[in-house]
Amino acid sequence: MTIEDVNKVAEALVNHLKANGVGGTDGVVGFYPNDTVPTSNLPESFVEVVGNGALSTPVSGFGIRSCSLLLILNVKLPGNGAANSVRESYLLNRISNAVKNPFVRGSYHFSLDKKNLVYSGRSLYAGYSSKTMNFNVKIY
Repeated sequence: MTIEDVNKVAEALVNHLKANGVGGTDGVVGFYPNDTVPTSNLPESFVEVVGNGALSTPVSGFGIRSCSLLLILNVKLPGNGAANSVRESYLLNRISNAVKNPFVRGSYHFSLDKKNLVYSGRSLYAGYSSKTMNFNVKIY
């Protein structure tokens, strides 16, 4: 499995989120797979999906491959610098409804890791908070 394969899987997860109501005027505004986040003019809320960890072929000769993805929800902090917990909860609920565990998109079988909230706190982007979840993916 190559990095290009993981990029396709990340794009499939983004497309699944968009198709299942996570985006829209009251949802997540931006979706950025594979480290394509712009360096300026970031939206109020956005999702990044990136590869996480090693790429593997757990069973040789059977065409099954696997990888892990991180889904990172970033939400702009209000002027007082506190987390916008109402907005975060609302968007996490929309994501949760879109990714009933497990789910399939094409030949990709996604499952939210049982320890799904990897990180919760300040984002790497100034003025944002982030929630990070891990997805395990099997490709048939």
